[in-house]
Amino acid sequence: MTNQYAYLIHQREHNERTNFAVIMLKDQGICSTPVQAKKRLSFFSPYQTYTKKNRIILQDPINTTTPLTAKSLYCGLYLNELIYKACKPGDAHPYLYTEYEKALEQIRQKSNLEKALRQFELAIIKACGYELSTHHIQEPYVFFNPYDGLLGTHQPSQHTISLQELNNMLLKSIPSNEAKLFFRSVLNQILSTSLQSRLFYEKNS
Repeated sequence: MTNQYAYLIHQREHNERTNFAVIMLKDQGICSTPVQAKKRLSFFSPYQTYTKKNRIILQDPINTTTPLTAKSLYCGLYLNELIYKACKPGDAHPYLYTEYEKALEQIRQKSNLEKALRQFELAIIKACGYELSTHHIQEPYVFFNPYDGLLGTHQPSQHTISLQELNNMLLKSIPSNEAKLFFRSVLNQILSTSLQSRLFYEKNS
């Protein structure tokens, strides 16, 4: 594997001398690589990497970006947790890598945080093998089934969304609280564990 850029997604302790950095590469997906415990790593800035004896080595970040703070930081952590819990090591997701960079830029600009989060949630759902399409739905409400995808219904419930609100997000990228709750329901069905960073963000939003 040649040199690539990578983003730090998660860091976990191993022993006094070594930690493990979980990184995402565009052409390889996520993987773990050892780093010195005393090495200070930065989230949300791309790293230059190179391979030495089949081990990926992190160099310094290629640029110094403005650190995320407050709600923007929680949003960034939410993106990372989605990647960490949705992606399997070794599965390449070039599209997701690009969407991650796009979402980070939108979060830094603080132009529309909710739109950035919904669009990235859609990218995660797609990476998990689900393409949300409403072309076949005629009913006024929509619900999600992990075996059948999106289905129509005439009965609203806490797990449904109106067809109009969902199309506003899917086709026009117009976020809403209804879309937020619906995407949360979809992700809860797809992912096997709860999302802690999202809860932390919502408590402080």
